[in-house]
Amino acid sequence: GNSDRIESMRVRADSSVDTISFVASRSARDFVQFGFRHDSAGRRTTFGPDAVVLLSDDFAAAYCFQVADGGRTRPHEVGIRFLPAVTDGERTDIDGTLWIDTVAREMRDVEFTYLGVPGRMEAYHPGGRVSFRAMPNGVVLVDRWSIRSVGIAADTVWSTSGGGVGGGGAGRSGRGGHGIGDPGGSGVARQALRERLYASVMGGELASASWPDGVAWRAPLGRLRARVFTRDGRPAANALVSLVGTSYFGNADSSGVLEIGGLVPGPYEARTVADPRLAEMGLAIGPSKKFVAVRDSTVALTLAAPTAESFAAERCALAGQRSAADSVFVLGQVVTADGRPVVDAKLTFATMIAGAPRWHDERASTSREGVFLSCRGWKIGDVVLMRANKTAAGDVDVTRTLDSRLLIVRTTIHP
Repeated sequence: GNSDRIESMRVRADSSVDTISFVASRSARDFVQFGFRHDSAGRRTTFGPDAVVLLSDDFAAAYCFQVADGGRTRPHEVGIRFLPAVTDGERTDIDGTLWIDTVAREMRDVEFTYLGVPGRMEAYHPGGRVSFRAMPNGVVLVDRWSIRSVGIAADTVWSTSGGGVGGGGAGRSGRGGHGIGDPGGSGVARQALRERLYASVMGGELASASWPDGVAWRAPLGRLRARVFTRDGRPAANALVSLVGTSYFGNADSSGVLEIGGLVPGPYEARTVADPRLAEMGLAIGPSKKFVAVRDSTVALTLAAPTAESFAAERCALAGQRSAADSVFVLGQVVTADGRPVVDAKLTFATMIAGAPRWHDERASTSREGVFLSCRGWKIGDVVLMRANKTAAGDVDVTRTLDSRLLIVRTTIHP
């Protein structure tokens, strides 16, 4: 439907040394000539204007203007509405309003809707918004912009109603449903391709800006403050927390506290990447919590961070390879010379006694991350021999001494 509930969000952070923040992708002349949409290789791209476009002579010559009242929501602002002088059903244009603060005499923002879109897409309110920020040094920046567009996804649907798929079920090809068996339509299931519309919003926010003359500005974005604890309730010092689908992350301090700032408003999922020793192996196994970042506000969360020790103990218990007496484990990773994980390498283990190996019955194979685990019969102080045998050059042996409850080892093999 069109509930405006956000299904997923991705955020990418970037920075640059420049005199401007965001600019329109095309000139005013191009927008007047070609419209605000470009179709290429089945992909549709929509564009939005900036201040340079709106104030250009080319734009003024092609659009009609009228004054708009801001009403109660904009008591100190006046709007200049613009409409295309000539409409063309083959192109996408914009109908919008540029709002100006009459007290500060500054541009505030422009809101617009797209014209020339198919009628069934209008219910999803395609359009956009661009807001402006005037700096004390006279520079006017685009501090926030968004474009709301409508996408099409193909769904396969089934129907057991007689006479075919209900409603015709036209797909991208323009044809109706394809029947499976029973061409007479007597109630046998039929399959059809149906188009589903959805809204997507893409945009940008200026998080901060500074100039050599000392002028600086920072956006009122959201912030996360998290406390991270281990399973036994101790602060998880150095635990890594990342926000799924974004470049945001942070490391906990010695008290297990971390803060992540500059959060664009919206839904996030905070995930502990547990122990940094596990993160180095590509194991992001920590639990996660969802939260919503709000502008100029801090969200507080408490997160659990499994340690490498608890990870090894739990995995051994799940695999049925751990007895009550087992509390010392060997966790390792097998990689190639260039650091890529080796999948399904076979490992055997031995305890070195007086320089001779005493082999264990246990066998292990590496996972897709190249990780293996040995669960049985180890004691602190043992000298451990690990033999990996997925190599054309022969077996690769690694010897280490167990000086704690968990031995972590990295083995490199050459194909």
